[in-house]
Amino acid sequence: MKQIPLVYFVDWGKIADAQIDAAFAELNEMGAKNIVIHPDWWLRDEEKGSFLDIIRKKMLAANLNGQACHGPWRNEYGLSCPDEEQRKKISLSHGRFINRVGDMGCLTYTVHLGENNLEYSKEYLHGQIRKTLDELLPEAEKSGVKIAMENMIDYQMSDEVAALAAEYEHSSLGLCLDVGHAHIKEGIETAIKNMAPYLVTCHLHDNNGGADQHFPPGFGSVDWEFLIPVLKACPRLVNAETEAGQYNGLSRSAAWEIFRNVWLKPEFVSGQEKH
Repeated sequence: MKQIPLVYFVDWGKIADAQIDAAFAELNEMGAKNIVIHPDWWLRDEEKGSFLDIIRKKMLAANLNGQACHGPWRNEYGLSCPDEEQRKKISLSHGRFINRVGDMGCLTYTVHLGENNLEYSKEYLHGQIRKTLDELLPEAEKSGVKIAMENMIDYQMSDEVAALAAEYEHSSLGLCLDVGHAHIKEGIETAIKNMAPYLVTCHLHDNNGGADQHFPPGFGSVDWEFLIPVLKACPRLVNAETEAGQYNGLSRSAAWEIFRNVWLKPEFVSGQEKH
């Protein structure tokens, strides 16, 4: 079975600039060599310029790789924005970010397709998504980055994002399985069945099946022993991203160790020995 790297997510929006170097050093020391490039860094770069260059230098100094990235996920950055003028601005911003992270060695760029806006038909909103993808895919291909459309909870669920990926069949377009979202809604088994041929990345976190709690593995009811081997067998999977912050007093290194264990030996948190 091929080796799929685990990429560590940190909510950098909650970390002061003065603490970034120390956090990078800690990540290096605990062995989390691959990290998720955060959209807050890009939004700051868009506003004032040069911030992503600063981050890049700090990452290089700490021997960290930005192998995965999450595009801005607020609703105003959704690919289905119904206002055409605003949609074009969103598309240009995502395109610039994709180019920048491609230069940093990023391989996957996860996006939210947009909110379920009841003022517009689903056909219209999906048309807006297609326009944005048509604009972004040449940038992604040029940058060596795969755009990953994420399944959500109440809209753009696994069958819908899979249908879009199948429609395009583009080497630079894939899917991101958010495990927590699937566990709440259609179920992980159904979501993987829909998304497996197109999965390029995934968001790993746990919950109790009723709320998007972003727990570390073993604190909810996800069956990790079933999930991990199935994920690793997905033919296009490039990496797997942790997506749970420090929880219930866990240190960053303790959370990393939990994710590392479940990725390597999922039976540790799927049986009776849950944390």
